[in-house]
Amino acid sequence: MRVPDYVASYKKHLAHLVEVHGREAAMEWVVGGQYSQIGILESSALRTLDLRPEDTLVDIGCGSGRLPFKLKDYLTPDSSQLPVVLAGKRTGNPFQDEGAGR
Repeated sequence: MRVPDYVASYKKHLAHLVEVHGREAAMEWVVGGQYSQIGILESSALRTLDLRPEDTLVDIGCGSGRLPFKLKDYLTPDSSQLPVVLAGKRTGNPFQDEGAGR
């Protein structure tokens, strides 16, 4: 059985998109399109849920970085604490939250 080479496939796909659409459009489409719009929606959702400028955001598995890109000018770069939001609660220690680790 032949194992697919996902990295080579991705690079080929991106090269094709750059050739057909140009670099800027290709970079947006290679991550599924609507890079800016989805980043705005994601950042707006977190701000609605009380993300404050002094908070620190850890975006694990961030993919293309839509969310951190949209929040880079909102969040204060020298935040010293690491708040975690779990089930609508804010805490400095996720293991103190009810249901953490589920």
